[in-house]
Amino acid sequence: MKEGSPYPDAEENGGQKNCEATNEQAFSSAPCVYGDRSSKKVIAVIGDSEADMWIPTFDIYGKEFGYKIDRFVMDGCTPWKEKVSSALARWKNCEVKWKTYSINAINKLRPYAVVASAMEQDSQSGAIVETPPAIAAGIDHYFSAIKTSDARLFMLSNIPWDFSIPTTPSSCVFIHNTNIGACDATVNATMGAALEIVKQSHLATVVPVQSLFCSTKACPIVDGNFILYADNHHMSHSWATYIPRAFSQIFNPLLANK
Repeated sequence: MKEGSPYPDAEENGGQKNCEATNEQAFSSAPCVYGDRSSKKVIAVIGDSEADMWIPTFDIYGKEFGYKIDRFVMDGCTPWKEKVSSALARWKNCEVKWKTYSINAINKLRPYAVVASAMEQDSQSGAIVETPPAIAAGIDHYFSAIKTSDARLFMLSNIPWDFSIPTTPSSCVFIHNTNIGACDATVNATMGAALEIVKQSHLATVVPVQSLFCSTKACPIVDGNFILYADNHHMSHSWATYIPRAFSQIFNPLLANK
């Protein structure tokens, strides 16, 4: 079955430097670019590894629809401020340097659109228990801070996560080969509720991507010859490069209406 790392591969990076998913100095280098690199219309994709897994999708999308894709990603670090402990590993690089950079860089760039995606909290540290209002407040604060960029602002709905299984998705499929439904993922209720609050603020448009992963009945981890997930909360590279056309059918109408 097809799966693969959730991050941009060497071909997509095209020889660019400092494009590693674990780059802890992302604030000190120019963003890596994808899609139609000659285009004057820029879509900035920003967030933690949840955003990075979408870069292969946006690379294909940008080439087809004429957008340059600027990648603003720091692994384990959301773009918005959070009440996490300074004892958290990489706290200064994330909470101080990256988050300041991610606002200033977007306002200076003035992209055509900004698309954000991230987990509930930095590095999923467990330092605090997140609530939907707290998550939504952080997201709304970030979008308010970049409104002067005049960009069209979007937040991707979270993909289903599968923290309930003790193995990787591919191992789960192997173990439960006669009952793959035991490996189904679920939509995180806390993040889902937070994004409902974000919708009500109207600062950013939430892009409903769950139909790319779920039917009306379940969120399977296998679809035909594809394993949808590389691990418990990232889609596989093969799925990311399979869904751009379907993604465009969701995203383009929203982009046109902004």
